[in-house]
Amino acid sequence: MTITVFGFYASPKIHMIYYVLKELGLSYEVIQPSSHEEIKTPEYLATKHPFGKIPYLDDGEFHIYESRAIARYLINKYQGTNTSTVLIPSEVQKAALVEQFISVETSYYTEPLSKMLKQLTIKKHKDIELDLKIIDEARKEFENL
Repeated sequence: MTITVFGFYASPKIHMIYYVLKELGLSYEVIQPSSHEEIKTPEYLATKHPFGKIPYLDDGEFHIYESRAIARYLINKYQGTNTSTVLIPSEVQKAALVEQFISVETSYYTEPLSKMLKQLTIKKHKDIELDLKIIDEARKEFENL
């Protein structure tokens, strides 16, 4: 059985899932939507992600969306099965420090990084002119942390 990841290759959020899959030594298949409209169809909304977003993961009969939830699911299910890699330790205090790091990333870094990456990756692939003001604002947000 192959794990299937549904999402755009250029999406920063899907890369987190790729890294977790690779670290855990898992095989997977990637299905890239043909367009942004595909993830807004009634079928997609009803069966994959109710908010019309990516990524989405199929693991046999189990389906899950949201990148951090997918990452934690994969770690909880597969950690230690194919490799000795430990991404979330079993010791409570060490696991709490991992969760603290994840919370810091979520609370302080995700928004400015997303702004910057959207300008540098997604718009570049669509031949849309970069908005350097947004990139500078995102850099300033990082400097103020």
